[in-house]
Amino acid sequence: MFSMLRWFKQSAEKEKDSVSFHVLSKLCRDHSFINIQINDDDHIFRSMILMVDPQEEFLLIDDLYPPVPEGFINDGCKVRVDCSERGHKTHFVTTLMSIESFEDMPALKLELPETLQHSQRRSDYRVSISQSEYLKVVLSGFGTKVVNGRILDLSTKGVQIKFAGPIPEGIRQDVIVNNCMFTLPDGTSIKCRILVSHAKCYRKPITYTLVGGRLIELSSKVQKKLDQFIFKIQREQRRRELNNN
Repeated sequence: MFSMLRWFKQSAEKEKDSVSFHVLSKLCRDHSFINIQINDDDHIFRSMILMVDPQEEFLLIDDLYPPVPEGFINDGCKVRVDCSERGHKTHFVTTLMSIESFEDMPALKLELPETLQHSQRRSDYRVSISQSEYLKVVLSGFGTKVVNGRILDLSTKGVQIKFAGPIPEGIRQDVIVNNCMFTLPDGTSIKCRILVSHAKCYRKPITYTLVGGRLIELSSKVQKKLDQFIFKIQREQRRRELNNN
């Protein structure tokens, strides 16, 4: 039993590391500008990620601009990193390991962050799923439990789910839920994974949890069925709105 629990924990950590590495690598490839704050100081500097090394657990960023005053940064100081570009927002806090040289230019070597917040602006139209169109969903593969919930809204790439009770253990931002299963009214079975974007517990009127995330690894056939269902609901909702007006 304990070996199984260790396996689930190690799998979750690997998924989390995979997501963080993907986000940081994309910022590096895109040469995205990042905002830097040192030790909670109000001054904001600009830089960009030069290298991400998951094996040695560090990332290298370019020298800060405008130039920092002498003695302003030292090994071990706290570094806050923020990036907002094309609807994507990334934030993490890490530690300066040392000041290095990269291609004959100064660079800052930072510890690879243990946690990373990443969100993106919604680009897909979402439809609300009414009680009459009740879609039950089953999630597993994020811990030791299987949980049942109800889909509140759905898009071609995203979903929001309501669960009774507090946040299921193991579900948190940037965790990948390996098994998500629900069935459309026409009988189409949807099986995919979810990259969790947020999870929040509410206490009134009764305790319940809302979890939002991005649907990943849908087959092209299933994606087409999901698109058709969402388009149908969208048309029906717009028709009702026109009739009410």
